[in-house]
Amino acid sequence: MTKKVLTILIIICIFSLQLSVGVFAERDHMADTWVGNDALGRRLPTNEQVGDRKEEKYVGIFYFLFMNAEQGRILDDSKVFAEDGGEAVWD
Repeated sequence: MTKKVLTILIIICIFSLQLSVGVFAERDHMADTWVGNDALGRRLPTNEQVGDRKEEKYVGIFYFLFMNAEQGRILDDSKVFAEDGGEAVWD
């Protein structure tokens, strides 16, 4: 009885894995059609304004993490690098 149950469970697992392959397949998220604006009314440029995708061009996305709220001051990383070297930022 136990072997039958185990065999059935294995078959179900294999079958469910086969079904889920399509879910995780790479797909086009159509990021070239996204639009957006912020609270100040600034809008993302459209394809008509910037043109088609350019080879060997990359976009950097910058964001700020505030993990140490009690620090209460903003550091200029350029000055810290110049004065103490790159490792000082992580101290």
